[in-house]
Amino acid sequence: MRVAALKENKRSKATVSSFTGLDKRPNPGAGGFSDMQNMSGKYAPKMSVRDRRGIMNFGEENIYSLSSADLCLDDIIYQNVLIAVMGRTIRAYYYTDEGSLEFKSVLGSVVFETYNTEKECIISGGYAYFFPDKFYVNTMDLTDSGKLERTVQLETGPIYSEVGDGYYEVVLEPCDLDGNPVEEETSYMRLMRKKYALVNGEKGDFIGYMAYADGFSDLDTVTISGFSLDALNGDYSIQKVDVLNTFIVLPGSKEVMQTGGITVTVARWVPDMDYVVAAGNRLWGCRYGVDADGNPINEIYASALGDPKNWNRFLGVSTDSWRASVGSSGMFTGAVCYDGKPIFFKENTIIKIYGDYPAEFTMTEHALRGIENGSAKSAVVVNDVLYYKSSNGVVRYDGGVPSNVDTALGKTRWRNAVAGGVDDRYFISMEDADGQRSLLVYDTVKRHWHREDNVPVKGFCRCGNELYMLCAGTEKNQVYTVCGSYNRQDGEDSGSLEEPVSWYCETPELEYDSPDHVYASMLQVRLELPLGSRVQIDVEYDSDGIWRRQRVIEGRKKRGVEIPLRPRRCDHFRIRISGRGEASICSITKHTEECSGKGWRL
Repeated sequence: MRVAALKENKRSKATVSSFTGLDKRPNPGAGGFSDMQNMSGKYAPKMSVRDRRGIMNFGEENIYSLSSADLCLDDIIYQNVLIAVMGRTIRAYYYTDEGSLEFKSVLGSVVFETYNTEKECIISGGYAYFFPDKFYVNTMDLTDSGKLERTVQLETGPIYSEVGDGYYEVVLEPCDLDGNPVEEETSYMRLMRKKYALVNGEKGDFIGYMAYADGFSDLDTVTISGFSLDALNGDYSIQKVDVLNTFIVLPGSKEVMQTGGITVTVARWVPDMDYVVAAGNRLWGCRYGVDADGNPINEIYASALGDPKNWNRFLGVSTDSWRASVGSSGMFTGAVCYDGKPIFFKENTIIKIYGDYPAEFTMTEHALRGIENGSAKSAVVVNDVLYYKSSNGVVRYDGGVPSNVDTALGKTRWRNAVAGGVDDRYFISMEDADGQRSLLVYDTVKRHWHREDNVPVKGFCRCGNELYMLCAGTEKNQVYTVCGSYNRQDGEDSGSLEEPVSWYCETPELEYDSPDHVYASMLQVRLELPLGSRVQIDVEYDSDGIWRRQRVIEGRKKRGVEIPLRPRRCDHFRIRISGRGEASICSITKHTEECSGKGWRL
């Protein structure tokens, strides 16, 4: 009798050992995960758990902004000092040679216009500038600090005060360049305030000249207003300031002018600006809106060379200030210094400034995707390339046309992005349509995305090889470090590492590529799981929304762990690997085998 030979079912296997991070597209490539939390590509091609963050302890005061600069403290220059603004106080945190993190109050009581609000700190030429308060600190000489603006009001007439009654006059009279009075007509005049005795409300004997010019410097441009003769009001470039601060020398030639019953104002002012950057030893800013008189403003400004106190100096020299009106409509959405040049953004416009001095400055406007409104803090340079959040996603910009780098994030609409960079990684915290924030990390070399968690990041600060995150807290803002360093003082830990990280990653739907009836006879998940860690593997079948626990494994001394699974027959399935503590996913292998097709569910 002839017996038919039994035919062995075909078997095959496919192994994924190179993981490409988060991939939320409908048809992700091999090695991508459709969802994850607290994962990293630091050991690529493996999928690993992110580093534990350092939790910084900065005391009880709330921190409103962070920045980094070189600072001279106690005659020692420290590099990459962390500068924290705490209400009215600015503190500097720096590492000593012994490795402990110390702090020093840079200024104990800062005259900020606004308190308990976020500050934008710009570092340029050995100075730290704080906006919108228009405040500066000399980072090499902390005793040199103050406001960029200076305004004095010189009242005239009879004045009654606690320091002494008197009759005051403001006098504008001819003088030479040194401020000495002259009889003949000259090219200079000095502005003085005289005090007389007050007798029955009238002017009595002359008492002396009153100091008012402290805070002004030679070549400051000031706006003088209040003179009854309007021709005397306007912008002047100070030629000289008296050492006793009793007068300033101004250009011009006027007859002796004495005022009475009015107030003369002398002001060095800085324009209100939406965004400020430093480039070419100048500060640059932009403004869109209306001025105090209701006139529309759509302008870009540059300070005088090396002198951010002066934004209105127009003497026709290379060190002048500069300003220009912008033709494109809409509000400014951000500004950066890239490749040594200032670049300003609107949502659909990129504005570049070329040139090295005012007569050469040229402004060009390009109709390209700019920074999205609300995402000004997303602009960060990583590996010599600028990344930012546009209205059409996260893009890279190298001076040409912006190109998207976030196709792997799917169709989620993000907004209000905040970003920072360290090593090759671009960290960006964004808000979805429901207001839920997610911290995502883009590896600019491998071009992979990973998702960390929902930490509410308000700002980033790169300081040396560490990236600090300022996050909103219930009682006060909290500072974390992404690379794990934390505060050490006097040999004791006054900061800490966070608890071991809880994590997970989910594969997309695993289908079968063969047109024949096949099923997954076995899955093999290879992990590196150190002692003290824990991992759990779940499977979902046919998109039914139910995760079924398959295995729970504790960490072992032997790092390599091979976990076999036998899923049931189905049309498709997903794997969810989760755990707590350090772990790396090395590979996932799927063994498939042909079957008869009986009982197969379509």
